Amino acid sequence: MSSATPANTSGLAALKAFWKDDLLSGFMVFLLALPLSLGIAKASGFPAAMGVLTAIVGGLFTTFFRVSALTIKGPAAGLITICSGAVLEFGGGDQGWKVAAAAIVFAALIQMVFALLKFGALSDFFPHSAVHGMLAAIGIIIIAKQVPVLLGDDPSIYKGEGPIQLLMDIPRFITQAHWHIAIVGLIAELAAFEELTHLMRATPETLAPHLFGPRPVAEAVVAEVDGTEGPGVVAFALFFTNFSTFLAQPGLYLEDLYVQPAHRRSGIGRALLSHLGALAVERGCGRFEWSVLDWNQNAIGFYERMGATVMPDWRICRVTGPALAAFAAR
Repeated sequence: MSSATPANTSGLAALKAFWKDDLLSGFMVFLLALPLSLGIAKASGFPAAMGVLTAIVGGLFTTFFRVSALTIKGPAAGLITICSGAVLEFGGGDQGWKVAAAAIVFAALIQMVFALLKFGALSDFFPHSAVHGMLAAIGIIIIAKQVPVLLGDDPSIYKGEGPIQLLMDIPRFITQAHWHIAIVGLIAELAAFEELTHLMRATPETLAPHLFGPRPVAEAVVAEVDGTEGPGVVAFALFFTNFSTFLAQPGLYLEDLYVQPAHRRSGIGRALLSHLGALAVERGCGRFEWSVLDWNQNAIGFYERMGATVMPDWRICRVTGPALAAFAAR
């Protein structure tokens, strides 16, 4: 902020003086609005690109039409559920988003009337503890409604249930969960950790046949930890059988192992590796192997302490995507 320009300056003078700060604020609004915009676009039947465009427009408007020197940025994650649910409740698609947009405009007009009447002066009438309790209750309701969605449960088993019943049914949701959905969530976390999100293509629909179909080509084990809302999946290991021509024996290949950051250094990774090592022995495998990124020194040291040997002379050869099609045509 320029020391020569008062903080309460407005209009073109403020835009000229603070355009860098406003541009940064607009970018922050874009980041906050992006998940909300994507959620609304999906519920309305529009391409994801339209959600990104909406967030960009919101960020630009915030930059050039700042209405106050101090603003409050509320969490957009909760609004995703509310707006998406409103669009679907009003019929979805073209009709749903139009009715939801009309409701939003009407609510905005009510807020403007309240502002003109200076109803904000009555805010002290409500104890802060009551407001905090209300916000906490809203958070619990949102979490309760998202638990069965996260676990991939059939919507018919929780249709029409209220928040209390949803919380009570969490153990049932876990027993009827589709674990491939939880595994895909952990795979996405792993891709982000390894800075390989641009390679992430897995979805619950594409993963399920390979793990649970009539001819599965891979297997997975997960680790659960008891929490305040029941057991939750915090780690996974995905592996498959390969073969050694020199040993003339099958082998076990660990494709991915991931433990959520909050649960590392608690023995979960060691337990998963030990379990797979025992499984390799039980199945008569000649070796158990995996690869590790060369920059992940923590993982390399951990594996070596477990007794693994890092092979310095081997390199991975890979052909994928369009290059694979061209490779096959040679």
